[in-house]
Amino acid sequence: MDETILLVDDSTEMSELLKHILAETGYRVIAARNGEHALEELARHSAPLDLLLTDVNMPVMSGTELYDRLRDWYPGLRVLFMSGYGAEPIPKRLDVDSRAGFLAKPFAVPELLAAVRSVLDRD
Repeated sequence: MDETILLVDDSTEMSELLKHILAETGYRVIAARNGEHALEELARHSAPLDLLLTDVNMPVMSGTELYDRLRDWYPGLRVLFMSGYGAEPIPKRLDVDSRAGFLAKPFAVPELLAAVRSVLDRD
């Protein structure tokens, strides 16, 4: 695979696990602990960004706020939102943005990989 995923989750354990799973599957992964850290990490990388995989509810900057900022830099960016609180925070975005998906926590590895591939493969 030749795709880069920006993984943003404020849980260190979750982030490390997801990074390992995605990297073992063949994705390039840039991991960050929150939105501001994600922006700093992106400034250090020159690779194109294919997918933002982000928790919705995080301190400092929410996943939806981060996605809104990144769309200016990466116009075709796709996003897969994750949340343990259900889809309430983002249902309208999912209805109007064909590049967005949602994954409820907790999820199994096959569910994660299927959701990532599904969002990446959208036109």
